[in-house]
Amino acid sequence: MSEIYGYEARVQLSFTSSMKIASIICCTFAIVVTIFLRTIVITTTEPGVSESTLNTWMAGYMLIGFFLASFISSAISFPIYSFICSKQKGQRVTGRFAVLVSSSNKSLKQDK
Repeated sequence: MSEIYGYEARVQLSFTSSMKIASIICCTFAIVVTIFLRTIVITTTEPGVSESTLNTWMAGYMLIGFFLASFISSAISFPIYSFICSKQKGQRVTGRFAVLVSSSNKSLKQDK
């Protein structure tokens, strides 16, 4: 199996690939927002509030809630992404890419 390298490509992700990327972004978003809100709550909460209840609510429900909300939002927006990519023959992206070429696939499919 050989590889062809490039730094610019047009791609259209499958639903699974898109959701893998989205899960990393959603998890990071949930953690950052939960930590940010937890910091605000620590500095502004009155002393009479139960800290263990607050920690459970903030860490559990908010973290999971933010993750699920952004993950579901990513899944719902996939058909729009797919429609736009099909009209533009893929989304133009830059980075480092390797196209894997196996001996059973002698030529790459080309759109004309």
